[in-house]
Amino acid sequence: MVRDKDNPLFASIQRTFRDATGLPVPINTSFNMHEEPILNRPEECLQAFTDGRVDLVVTRQAVYTPH
Repeated sequence: MVRDKDNPLFASIQRTFRDATGLPVPINTSFNMHEEPILNRPEECLQAFTDGRVDLVVTRQAVYTPH
């Protein structure tokens, strides 16, 4: 369970996802592509985003989309 007082950013992401999709929570079992290792560093995330392998990146500072 994620509470606003404990993690307001993630609680907000969950609410926004629920409101947009009707599903209660987003689930991501890992941040990787088929047969690739799980991403561990911000640079790997940026490369996946730049390559178009992910549609959206959320950080404490911003939400990044390809457009």
